[in-house]
Amino acid sequence: MLQQDLVEETGATVSATGGRPAKAYRFRRDVLDVRSVAGTKLPIARP
Repeated sequence: MLQQDLVEETGATVSATGGRPAKAYRFRRDVLDVRSVAGTKLPIARP
């Protein structure tokens, strides 16, 4: 998801996860809108 630029860090952390605080991310709606208008599908993630 990071390599496809679908999400971006918010700069916040979530400490309610137990253990080390997790970085918070959000979907980049502008990327999804552009791809749907262009008629392209999201690529399949490869390991």
